[in-house]
Amino acid sequence: MTNIFDLVPETHHDLLEATWAAALVTLDAQGRPQTTALWFLADREDGELKISLSDGRVKFKHLQANPEVDFFIVSPANQFHTLEVRGTVTLAPDEGRVLAGKVGAKYDADLAGFDGPGESRYVVTLTPRRVVTNG
Repeated sequence: MTNIFDLVPETHHDLLEATWAAALVTLDAQGRPQTTALWFLADREDGELKISLSDGRVKFKHLQANPEVDFFIVSPANQFHTLEVRGTVTLAPDEGRVLAGKVGAKYDADLAGFDGPGESRYVVTLTPRRVVTNG
């Protein structure tokens, strides 16, 4: 797998390491886009762009049906400093909630507080097809 930090120009690494939300666009069953603001992790250990997602969310069901996504992040300091990553995702159970713990540490939050009863966490790993930067 290609390292996200190698694909994204160094001028935009600040966005990969940002502690604000990004937008993830998925497609619903009718092919209509659905956008959600969410937390993410660009993992320096393995170079992957990941999201921790509960299996009780509509977005999770969209990803199961169609793994094509658009990930978009904009700097609050400069609205024209942006990063877009288009690609596909894979879903894997977050055994031991390892990713949820890393994402929670990054954003100083306990992701378990966002989960409903009986829900499980999954690792959503984005495989980039195209990277677009602005600013």
